[in-house]
Amino acid sequence: MNGPSGQQAALSSLRGPEGGLARSHGGLAAFWRSVAEDVLLDPAPQETRTLLGALDAWFTGGPACALVAGADPSFRSALLSRWALSVAERRAAEVIFVPVSARFGTAVERDMLKLLFGLFKGSPTAMFSRPRSPGELRAAIRLALGGVGWVSSVPDEENPQLLVVLDGLERAADAWPDPREPFLRDPGDGAHIVVSVDSEVYAPSGVSWRERLAWAAEETTLMSFPADRTPPDEATRARHALASSGEEGALAARAFDALAAILAPVSPGDLVRAVGVDLAELEAFERAPDPARRLVVTDDGGAYRFRDDAARAHWAAPHRLAAIEDDIVDRGLSTLRACKAASEPHVAWPPYLVEYLGTHMTRRGAGVTDCMALVSPTWLRAWMDKPGGLVGFLADVQRARRAATDALLQACRFGTESDPCASVERAARVCDVIWCALVDGALCAKEGSRDEERDPAEPYSLFRRRRRFRCGPTGRPPPPRRPR
Repeated sequence: MNGPSGQQAALSSLRGPEGGLARSHGGLAAFWRSVAEDVLLDPAPQETRTLLGALDAWFTGGPACALVAGADPSFRSALLSRWALSVAERRAAEVIFVPVSARFGTAVERDMLKLLFGLFKGSPTAMFSRPRSPGELRAAIRLALGGVGWVSSVPDEENPQLLVVLDGLERAADAWPDPREPFLRDPGDGAHIVVSVDSEVYAPSGVSWRERLAWAAEETTLMSFPADRTPPDEATRARHALASSGEEGALAARAFDALAAILAPVSPGDLVRAVGVDLAELEAFERAPDPARRLVVTDDGGAYRFRDDAARAHWAAPHRLAAIEDDIVDRGLSTLRACKAASEPHVAWPPYLVEYLGTHMTRRGAGVTDCMALVSPTWLRAWMDKPGGLVGFLADVQRARRAATDALLQACRFGTESDPCASVERAARVCDVIWCALVDGALCAKEGSRDEERDPAEPYSLFRRRRRFRCGPTGRPPPPRRPR
């Protein structure tokens, strides 16, 4: 395939299978629209052609994994998208490209896993044709990477090749990938994986990205390029424009702060109900002067998002973003407690709050008790009102389980053996870990049932067993009942 028609066909293939989940993903479509003009119309400059050649050389003769590091996110995305399109156009491999960004709704692990799975052209195995949990999504992706022939027949069935590109992993919102649950390591014959990041080291922990990805040194190529260009500081110009607008500008700035803190495109209604922007701030945002307003675009569904990752990253001070996220968590937990206390717990939750409350809690270091509030029938009902809600609910169960596990390990540290408080904590956290595992397993078993008729209340009935795992005042589970 050559020429414009070949490029358009390759671009269409990067949107995923016709009729599939990825094809209808608005964020992926927005990404390819944002780079299409640069990739399809503008010829590559000499610097870019040199880097494209280095990527081609790695693809044909290098190890299975490549880490591409560069501080300029726009340049990285343009480079990798141009290269991925050329590989697809040449039919050198089946190409899967996932841009990681809150702007496109792919910054949270659950969202990224669903999109990545949906981009595969075939199902790795019938068992995972409809994954029910993040764990099953990871397992399905690992199967696909280990058996390329299941998901690729490019360039031919005798020598199938698969190229997977994750662009901008430093923008991941909930500290994935977790080295304890790697899903991109040990690719099989014919599989090639590229991950792009801002630097070789994951800044919050100081651990190298290669270690976080669980990639062996001998299986990894590192490519890096300096940030020799200074992007325009649009955020500063926008702030100056708002500052010159007096009180109106101050109101609008608070709405921009909220948009910088969210983890996916958000509707005006959810910006008010879930994030806490008031109507006066929203109206001021809509009337903001052009240098500020053009930082944000409205997608086809009417949701707001920043136009550029760099502007989003530089917009608000970290303490301001943290305060907004704390407010989101408080709002979500207060609503959850009110629902549990109400005689009719089924309420219309703001979609953003259901999908991202758990992630905001993880980011803000919520305690185990708060995290365990998500392992409840009230929260399950909120999720099950949404398509694919089981995956979302079980992702929150996984968050609670990780929080309980981390707290358990802390309570088991050296020197706490004779501490009665640590003993109570250990017993309580063991109960939490077991309960999360039971909920995960029970819901997956129910979802996988072939029974045609099922009690609509059945998914919620398992929560009646929770009392069996509540720890008593001594910190130990209650003893079993004596048989009569």
